[in-house]
Amino acid sequence: MKIIHTAMHPLAANKFIEPLVKSANESGFSSEVWFEFRPQHKVFTDKIKVPTRDVSVDISANPLKVIANFFNLFFLLKKSRPDMVHAHFTRGALLPLLASYLRRVPVRVYNNHGITYLGHSGMIKHAFKWIEKINCYLATDIIAVTKAMANELNNLSGKHVQIIGVGSACGLQEDYFADTSGETIQKLKKQLDITEEDFVFIYVGRPVRRKGFQACLRAFDQMTKDGMSKAKLIMAGISQQDVVSELGYVPNGVRPLGFVFDLKNYYALSQAIILPSHHEGFPYCLLEAAAQQNAIIAT
Repeated sequence: MKIIHTAMHPLAANKFIEPLVKSANESGFSSEVWFEFRPQHKVFTDKIKVPTRDVSVDISANPLKVIANFFNLFFLLKKSRPDMVHAHFTRGALLPLLASYLRRVPVRVYNNHGITYLGHSGMIKHAFKWIEKINCYLATDIIAVTKAMANELNNLSGKHVQIIGVGSACGLQEDYFADTSGETIQKLKKQLDITEEDFVFIYVGRPVRRKGFQACLRAFDQMTKDGMSKAKLIMAGISQQDVVSELGYVPNGVRPLGFVFDLKNYYALSQAIILPSHHEGFPYCLLEAAAQQNAIIAT
């Protein structure tokens, strides 16, 4: 049996899909993941150790690019002749599901990782809602990452929606924090000017509104102004320029890290994670923080 997974970004492919592909191949299936190889994403692409193919599955405002991506997918599926296409994420699933539907691929799985329209309003909300409806219609099977997401998609599509186990895409490896050392944590604290008396919060995400970046940063800025000098906020995925663009300066207690591929040492030096998202599926940053026994403050 041949299974093709699709994703928009190699980071998502590495975190959410590679374990599924690896498990399938170890069980005797033939499985691979398709995503677009971009030069700026090479650091992520190089970390993936399962079979891959360079294919763009994204939709954009450029109709010519969308059409080109669709026909490329259509003819690659004709050549590959998979038994199953497993398409991930709302935006990234539309073209693979449509192409595999028209190619009459027997099993078409839509793996929803978070219902985007729940975090928007107006025309954007309606557009994402229609994409969800089309994805569900084209799929023979639908998988969600939480019971709440499954219920929402069930009501939207009228189809039975499944979750794997108790939720998430593929969970965390049991030894995720195995190589975290006290010496490494102390070095990081010194680099970040964090003392043993400080209470450390961590934010993990992009500098976008739907992740609650602005709300998190402004709340912490107010905490600092209110004299909470022992509170520190490390922000993974956020650069110093992102903070300056939002506030005009970097508050004394904020430590922007930029992009960090391996976060376990930063979870280990933190006491609590903050995630004020407008919508989420099953956030891996909360799983990772919980595995390190951090307190969770989340919407």
